[in-house]
Amino acid sequence: MDSLQESSVAQVVAATKPSSGSPGVYGPYIATLPHARNVMKTETSVFLDIVRFCAALVVAFDHIADYTNGLLWKFGAFGPQAVVVFFVLSGYVIAYAVANRESDLTHYAISRFARLYSVVLPTLIIGFVLGVVGTALRPVVDWGDTSLVSYLRCLLFTNELWFSRITPGYNGPFWSLGYEVWYYLIFAAAYFAKGVWRIALTLLCVAVAGPRIMMMFPLWLMGAAAWTLSTRISIRKSRAGLLWCGTLTLLGVLVVWQLARLRISGGQPFPVEEAAPWRSPANWHAYLADYGLGLLVALNFLSLNLSATYWARLARAVERPMRWLAGTTFTLYLLHVPVAQFLAAMSPRQVGTLPEQILVVAGTFGVVFLVAEYTERRKTAWRKAVGCLLTWKELKLST
Repeated sequence: MDSLQESSVAQVVAATKPSSGSPGVYGPYIATLPHARNVMKTETSVFLDIVRFCAALVVAFDHIADYTNGLLWKFGAFGPQAVVVFFVLSGYVIAYAVANRESDLTHYAISRFARLYSVVLPTLIIGFVLGVVGTALRPVVDWGDTSLVSYLRCLLFTNELWFSRITPGYNGPFWSLGYEVWYYLIFAAAYFAKGVWRIALTLLCVAVAGPRIMMMFPLWLMGAAAWTLSTRISIRKSRAGLLWCGTLTLLGVLVVWQLARLRISGGQPFPVEEAAPWRSPANWHAYLADYGLGLLVALNFLSLNLSATYWARLARAVERPMRWLAGTTFTLYLLHVPVAQFLAAMSPRQVGTLPEQILVVAGTFGVVFLVAEYTERRKTAWRKAVGCLLTWKELKLST
């Protein structure tokens, strides 16, 4: 998710550093902003990048197991929980960004647009092409809904409204964007609108989104609250470090418990049986489990920035490779299923054999890393282009 996946934490931090010179070469929408008061420490951003990439890796391995006869299938015990982490992380990073460099609606909208469509648009096109070609070459394979209507709904993030369940082809992970984008809109309405419009627009967004999307919204709010509270409370660094280590230990215990129950039960791990879109409305205990996990993650993030300097040496050691890997997270999340499915369907070897598994795993990650170079790592260019476009429109209207 991701968020799903939000803008690279490293770039968000870098954008808040003071700069001199003119307001910027891309017009007023990409202007240099004043130095942030609530600075995210480098150690914090490195840790969050680790979290982002690991969560995306878990989701990828979870789904790749479907196309490799169960290779690394135990990661499936943590796929839905990884999306919970994405939702909390998204709220955390958005709250930070708004408190610093995205202090008005225009900056906020440009950043969200650039982050989303720099990856969503190319991956939807790639997924559509793979689905069409796959249907022609391997018609016996279930390629999902490859109609243009379903892809258009996903492009506009209306694929999960109320009780809709639309995915682009067989790309199930896309569901979380159909939730997260509406959290962006609800937050923007509540934060940037004034007076009666704030209430009206917020309620309108909530009404359009529907109950399923809103059931996961508390997770996003937990992340936003974690950042906000970390800038307003006063606590000793040693105590914050203990809280961070304590919550991290509890999360580790949950992982071990999950694996133990998986081994005993042989298939149905605790605490979450299904991802949100496929749950029965009566499955309330799954939402409570998500809230409990989200609260632990939010507390971990809350204490992280307050005690981050404890981990300065470790952060410096892993910063460079983690920055690079985190720059592929969103692409990995959105593209791994279409590529893995296509490679498995086209493989001349039987599913589950070692050559087929190598082809699917190596091929999927190879394609993802290649595509990320021209999508996720170029979102700054998208942001500049959107800023220039808006500047040009304003100049056009003024003349």
